[in-house]
Amino acid sequence: MILLILFVFIIFFLNYILPHLVKKFWRRQLLKWVSDSGKIFLTFDDGPEISTTGQILDFLKTHNIRATFFVLGVNVEQNPALTQRILMEGHTIGIHGENHLHPWKILPWKGMSDLYNGNKILKKYGIRAIYVRPPYGKLNLFSLIYILINRLTFIHWNLDPKDYNQNESTKLSTLLKDQIQSGKIILLHDGRRPGTFSGDITVKGLESFLQSTRISPHLFSQLPINGIY
Repeated sequence: MILLILFVFIIFFLNYILPHLVKKFWRRQLLKWVSDSGKIFLTFDDGPEISTTGQILDFLKTHNIRATFFVLGVNVEQNPALTQRILMEGHTIGIHGENHLHPWKILPWKGMSDLYNGNKILKKYGIRAIYVRPPYGKLNLFSLIYILINRLTFIHWNLDPKDYNQNESTKLSTLLKDQIQSGKIILLHDGRRPGTFSGDITVKGLESFLQSTRISPHLFSQLPINGIY
């Protein structure tokens, strides 16, 4: 019985606790870099999607702002031209997996497989990604190993307005106005998961924020294409 308990603890530690501790270390390093940069980093997850990403790109272009898009492999396959547009307009693309699988709710090696397949699809379209944001910002042992082996940079955030959970664009716009400042890396979503509010909320909320903000466009930046460390 003691050996069984010890075995279960070791498995739990390796698959959940150890990756979580590494993530906290990486997050602390990242946020220090973000703070020192004095910049604002808009990041978008779960796209690209025809109904939202194109409009977001239009707003960013109008305001001369660059951002970072963590894309899903399945959506890249469905929208390759839109993915190429993200790159052509000067934005950065990062890995978000293939099918948005929660690393803690699947068999550990499937977390690695999801990141691998998402990256493989990007490479298929000639995109070399150096940044990764696993779904939900979570890691398990195998996804951690994949990131280490491929020398990817884990990207977290320090401002999450939960745009997918907002039912009014005005609420999102107000949150952005009140909370965005230099030294922030903002988590937004140009794609949508089942059970969340419409992507239109993000589109309209972001548009309203960009039209009314007094923040200089020069303070906004995408994650640099050559890495941050």
